[in-house]
Amino acid sequence: MKKKLLALTGSVCLILILVALPFMGACAPEEVTPPPPEEEEAPPPEEEAPPPEELTIGLPSLY
Repeated sequence: MKKKLLALTGSVCLILILVALPFMGACAPEEVTPPPPEEEEAPPPEEEAPPPEELTIGLPSLY
């Protein structure tokens, strides 16, 4: 008789634990993930010097 009572008590406890697990998991605090690191912006590309034909040196044109 004691073995049956012990088995019944153990089974009831196991069922109660299995039923309570989802509720315990639902109450757990949410994990906070840090935001991804911001990528550093590359500096803007430097303007290229114009080709020599377009350079003006301030002298009067002979053309």
